[in-house]
Amino acid sequence: MTSADDEAVTDIVIATIAGGVSASFYLTRAQAAVITERFWTPERIRRTGAPPDIP
Repeated sequence: MTSADDEAVTDIVIATIAGGVSASFYLTRAQAAVITERFWTPERIRRTGAPPDIP
């Protein structure tokens, strides 16, 4: 479970990635897990050929 603050942070990071902006973020493990889960969708894994065990 994440807090509203965690959700806001993950939304900002995902928007930054989607916008193609280069940035560094310091995230909690929970925030990083949510971003990884939202970013590495099955569609993106198929499209990029990334290994299915992306952390």
